Amino acid sequence: MKDRVAGFLSEPSPDSYQALRQAVVRDPEYRPDSDAFERFAHCLEGQDVTTAQSLVPQLFPSFLLNPNTHAALAYLHRLQGNDKGREFEHYFTYQLQQFLLASGDGSRHSPYRVSCVDDEYFVIQTQQAKVKGLTCQWVDGRLHDVLQTEAGSLYFDVHEVLAAYA
Repeated sequence: MKDRVAGFLSEPSPDSYQALRQAVVRDPEYRPDSDAFERFAHCLEGQDVTTAQSLVPQLFPSFLLNPNTHAALAYLHRLQGNDKGREFEHYFTYQLQQFLLASGDGSRHSPYRVSCVDDEYFVIQTQQAKVKGLTCQWVDGRLHDVLQTEAGSLYFDVHEVLAAYA
């Protein structure tokens, strides 16, 4: 996994992003339903740096590709006075944002390719969309979350995410 992360960050591209995504969703420790990020974020809100730091290993691999995870890690580094770590996490956040949003356009035939529900929230936040409903649909043999918004439907390919539960 470290090689995939290094490859993605040294030469960010759609291919290196998707290779990293595949490594994440196929990792035996991948648990997209984990509450680790929620617990981590709660500690940061209370500025409980020690507990937040102890939770960092639990964020991976499940939340490795979530931009909000790395933004939160940048904040943790800021609280710790670690400028180098903060800058690294900001760079990682930016790259993840770019390639998550470029992984699709949210249409039925070009869904966003996500690795956890928090990725869907990130996309919704960037589009400032108001969600009116959620359904699941099979499209070309793959399961998609479909969020109904005021501007129309947004499709998210969750097929590989759900395979982690098998």
